[in-house]
Amino acid sequence: MEFPDTISVVEIGKTQRLTLARLTSVGAYLTDGRDDVLMPKKYVPPSAQLGETVEAFVYLDSEDRPIATTQKPKAEVDSFAYLRCVGTSNVGAFLDFGLEKDLLVPFREQLSPMREEQGYVVRVFLDEVSGRLVGSSKLRKFLSPPSETLVLGTEMPFLISEVRPRALIGVADDRYDAVVLEDELPREVMRVGRRLNAWLKKVSPEGVQLALRPIGRRAELGGAEQLLVRLKEEGGFLGLNDDSSPEEIQRKLGLSKSAFKRILGHLLKEGRIDMDPYGIRLRA
Repeated sequence: MEFPDTISVVEIGKTQRLTLARLTSVGAYLTDGRDDVLMPKKYVPPSAQLGETVEAFVYLDSEDRPIATTQKPKAEVDSFAYLRCVGTSNVGAFLDFGLEKDLLVPFREQLSPMREEQGYVVRVFLDEVSGRLVGSSKLRKFLSPPSETLVLGTEMPFLISEVRPRALIGVADDRYDAVVLEDELPREVMRVGRRLNAWLKKVSPEGVQLALRPIGRRAELGGAEQLLVRLKEEGGFLGLNDDSSPEEIQRKLGLSKSAFKRILGHLLKEGRIDMDPYGIRLRA
């Protein structure tokens, strides 16, 4: 039987490709070439053959034994996820993890007391004492100061962990404390656990500030394409020009007047539009 060339250790809390080493009455033993882990019989594919590679998630069962499963967890070790609380006990709260075994969030790792049926953004990590996967809603201790080399305007994923009246608090790029400050936040995004694409607006030692729309040069290019699409929809003419009010521009295009004027200059320079006293015309 051939094993992987690179010998590693079966990792708790991760999905990994393991080789089926032997079949028993209780299941199959998978190996990475060094360590074996049991996959209970109910998870073993009926067509499984010795020597084939199986993709499996590994965690500790209630008796602290490594177990492999083909079930897909909602998060893996060292990641953030939005999970629902399905119960509490004298040791902490239990969150639906996507597996038969729920994820424990000990009391010491709860930012505020967790309640059943409520959802929470947590960090999944390995407890140093038990070696088990646990969760924590104390997110900031898992975040890093942002690098000064980050480029403004960069697109990055954003996970909302808290909704305030005029701000969204969360985690950017799975590593930075982040905030979105907007005069008018779209209601459809104002939900804890929502994942969005956002754009880097500002960097400080405490974290990053994001925008929900592209900024800088990327914003201009995106706005230019948006304007061209709108012109085509309107038959090649749109009744807006430099003298249009900011309110009218915002209502028709969702752009500020200053961004609108920059986009007009960009499209005029490229020869894609013409301007007259009545508005913008798409150049044939």
